[in-house]
Amino acid sequence: MSDLTSSLTALAVRLGTRPGMTPAQREAVGCASAPGATDLMAILAMPLDQFAREGQCLEIRVAWHTETLWFVPGERDAAALTRDGVGRGRVWTARELAELLALSDQTLTTVRTVALAKRAIDGDIVEVRGR
Repeated sequence: MSDLTSSLTALAVRLGTRPGMTPAQREAVGCASAPGATDLMAILAMPLDQFAREGQCLEIRVAWHTETLWFVPGERDAAALTRDGVGRGRVWTARELAELLALSDQTLTTVRTVALAKRAIDGDIVEVRGR
């Protein structure tokens, strides 16, 4: 799962911030929060249950997939994206991410296999069970 964390960290860096930066450091690199702006680091630091309640939709690019993925708080957000033409297989709700993280085998291969299968069938994750 560290590859997922690395991908999220890389996204944060590309957006101008990185884990552990103080507000003063963010401001120094031109990342001061404008009124109404999302604090990306606060969202990335949220436990999934908090993300489900308070998070925002995040579009994520991973090196092993040709399309971006979306991490969203709930089904309502997933439905909104599908109405906008985003395939449901690219959208991961907080509940789906929690199911994925509950796997005992969290290797990159396993995570990638589940993600690609979800995308291939353009579906949603109902349950993930280990062997």
